[in-house]
Amino acid sequence: MTFRSRKKRFVSRKHLEYLTTLDCVLFPYNWCKRRPTQAHHLMKPFYSVRGMGLRAGDKDTIPLCSDCHRELHLNGNEDKYFKLITDNENFGREKCQELWKESPYYEES
Repeated sequence: MTFRSRKKRFVSRKHLEYLTTLDCVLFPYNWCKRRPTQAHHLMKPFYSVRGMGLRAGDKDTIPLCSDCHRELHLNGNEDKYFKLITDNENFGREKCQELWKESPYYEES
């Protein structure tokens, strides 16, 4: 079920389920748990607009293991967290673009 809400927030449960089948995107840098993963909605999205009380659309998601997901939210600043782990503060936005283009549900948008 893919649709656009009135706020133009892309929603795709299939894409989120696809992401949870992938390894944690920080595994090569952090040697954390690969799986199971959770879909993390970026705090500073690439594709969608995020506002008060709104999370990013489902295109703006990356798979993170539960440990990395918790650490990211505890850190509070997504860009600083990615800079600390990968030395690239844009890592999340770059990875979400890559994963969206590789998604089997890319054509549904």
